[in-house]
Amino acid sequence: MNRALRYGVALTVGLSVAGLVARFGNGDHSLAPSVFLIYAATTSLVVAHRGTWRTFFDTDSDRKQRVLGP
Repeated sequence: MNRALRYGVALTVGLSVAGLVARFGNGDHSLAPSVFLIYAATTSLVVAHRGTWRTFFDTDSDRKQRVLGP
């Protein structure tokens, strides 16, 4: 995926979740920047390596048996 698009998606997700935490949180305003950093970084990693995530969490039992052995 294009790097700019990946970072744009990560920033959008991070800002959205941080905004929701700031709006509906318990009043601790130092929590929102931390939530933004965690969600933006995680989203960027997942989007960048979505093929690896898809194969890692695949639910096809036949494929898992072939990979893990008899």
